[in-house]
Amino acid sequence: MEVNKSEAITPTSGGGKRSLDRHLTDDQEDNDKPDDEQPRRDAFEVDGELGGSISPKVQQMLGDLAAQLEPLRADLQRSQARERELRDRIERHPYLPVLNRQGLEHELARVVGHIQGLGSAAFVCISVTNAEQIRREHGRDVYEEAMAHACEVVSDLLSSVDIVGCLGGHDLGVLLLSPDSDPVSQLNARLQNAMSQHLFAFKQSAIVLQVAVGGVRLQADHTFPQALKSADEDMKERARN
Repeated sequence: MEVNKSEAITPTSGGGKRSLDRHLTDDQEDNDKPDDEQPRRDAFEVDGELGGSISPKVQQMLGDLAAQLEPLRADLQRSQARERELRDRIERHPYLPVLNRQGLEHELARVVGHIQGLGSAAFVCISVTNAEQIRREHGRDVYEEAMAHACEVVSDLLSSVDIVGCLGGHDLGVLLLSPDSDPVSQLNARLQNAMSQHLFAFKQSAIVLQVAVGGVRLQADHTFPQALKSADEDMKERARN
C-alpha cells in the first residue's frame, strides 16, 4: 500500500510534520503486514472509557481500583474543606467581625491581580481617632466594644462585595470594589454622618466615635505597603485641610 503524505495532510510546523510522518509510517507498516500479523485492537477508548472486549479478570481489577480510589477522593475533599476552614480562621480578626491584616493583604493582592476585569477599585484607611482615649479612660473591654461598633457602622455603609479588615490597633482598612467617582470623599462624608447618628453606647454612656479617612485608587502595580502608605498620606493631607 502506498500513502502520499504531501497530498494527505500538510503540517503547519516542523514538530507537527515529524509526528505526522511517524504516524503515517507506523500505519503503513501495520497495513503492509498480513492479517494474522496485525496488532490486536480488541479494546479501544471512547470518551475516557474502555470499549470493546474486556476480560472478566480485567473488569475485576478495574472494579477493585475504583473501590480503592473512592475513599481517597473523599479524603481529599475533606482535606480541601478543612484547609479552606483553617485559612478562613487564620485570616479572621480575633475579636472584631472583620478580616485581620493578613487577610486584608491577601484580598488586596487578589483584587489588584484582577483590576482590569473589575474596572476600578479603591483602598481606604479609617482611623478611629478617639479609640485610644476610650482605652485609657474606660479600659480594654470597652475599647474592643468600641472598635466592634465602628466595624459594624462601616460594614453597614458598604456593598456586599466590599471588604473590611483591621490594620492593627484602631485602624481599619476597606477595599471598595465598586467605588463612586470620588470614593474616599464619598465614604468619608457618609461615615462621619453615620457615626454621629449611631452612637457607641456603654455603661450608661454614649459617645460619637471620631474617624479620619484616607484612601487611594488601586492600580495594577500596587502592593499592600504602597496602598497603605498612599492612603495614610491622603489621610494626613485631609487632616491638614
